[in-house]
Amino acid sequence: MIRLLLLFFFVQVNSIELGIATMFHNEAKYLKEWVDYHLTVGVDHFWLYNDRSTDDYLERLKPYIERGIVEIFDWHLPHRDKYFEYQLLANRDALARGMESTKWIAFIDVDEFIVPMTCGSITKCLNQHFAQADQVFINWRNFGTSGKTIKPYGTILNRLLKCSVRTHSANQVGKCILRPKSIDLSDRSCFWYAHYAIPKKGSLTMNGDGGQIHFDKQIMLNDGVHHDKFLRINHYYTRDESFFKNVRLARSVVGSFEGSCEQNLEILLHRYRSYSKVYDNKILKMLKRFHSKAYLKHWQ
Repeated sequence: MIRLLLLFFFVQVNSIELGIATMFHNEAKYLKEWVDYHLTVGVDHFWLYNDRSTDDYLERLKPYIERGIVEIFDWHLPHRDKYFEYQLLANRDALARGMESTKWIAFIDVDEFIVPMTCGSITKCLNQHFAQADQVFINWRNFGTSGKTIKPYGTILNRLLKCSVRTHSANQVGKCILRPKSIDLSDRSCFWYAHYAIPKKGSLTMNGDGGQIHFDKQIMLNDGVHHDKFLRINHYYTRDESFFKNVRLARSVVGSFEGSCEQNLEILLHRYRSYSKVYDNKILKMLKRFHSKAYLKHWQ
């Protein structure tokens, strides 16, 4: 009886292989596809931190909440200037929640899709190529609007198929997947930056090719190369034409935490032009090959 109870406890404590944590605001149009995709490629659980959304996100997520796959936390941002601070607090909260129950947590946004490049499963990829890693830093491949307008609640993965050239400077950036137990939450600087964490001394951080990444104190030493042999993130920053004009462009005109209105607009227009340069359907090829039923259901 004791052995059975211990086995039950072990299974419960280690029940999540891979979770995702993110903070969101009015993303109802995109949440279902984002959740469906990541469930398809091996994600078990989602910690979603809601910042004052006024759309129908609860209706869209209700089936996943009822199944225990998605947890929603009200995470009201007091002021736009506090965005990064509250995002980092959400990340730390997710780490605390998953510390004993979760093997890996990915910290990405709703416009980011993790792509296993050589198989159909993120978890299989992690086990095969990153078994020794405590953190994996995954580079972006930035996708543009492809000149398309998508109907509300329509899928984007099968429509937005033009992206930046591989050597685009923005593709040096990315996000991380990490083992919660590699983080010392008592050290408030462990997650000082939304794109990666600072694991405990002696931990191993790897890039998407499986190579080691080094740190200088709290700064990741970026070699300026896009590493995507095993993992990458498709980053749909501008989404479609409607989102770009009505959301991204509108935010830029009124200004944001990134800098002055003029700077924002200049940077945004450069991204708009340079993120739709080359055709790339690798994410669809992966889905067709390894998840044909899901592909036919969601993305044909």
